[in-house]
Amino acid sequence: LCGSGLVDAVAVGLELGRIKPGGRLKTGDELPLAPPVVLTQTDIRQLQLAKGAIAAGIRMLLQQWGAAPAEVAQVSLAGAFGNYI
Repeated sequence: LCGSGLVDAVAVGLELGRIKPGGRLKTGDELPLAPPVVLTQTDIRQLQLAKGAIAAGIRMLLQQWGAAPAEVAQVSLAGAFGNYI
């Protein structure tokens, strides 16, 4: 899966109740998408790590600029993955 596809798959899994809010799969270690493609617990964890890295980068930039989140009207991230996350 590409990054934006991973974001979509996890979003649908959450909506369907197949993924818990914390990111754990409700049953087993895999969520079938379109056989033979599956979403694994590792895939979800990698997405969580990427989201956390982006959030940390934003916090570091805010700190560097001496700005508060409320002072930022927009954050632009490059690429399809940045667009979806």
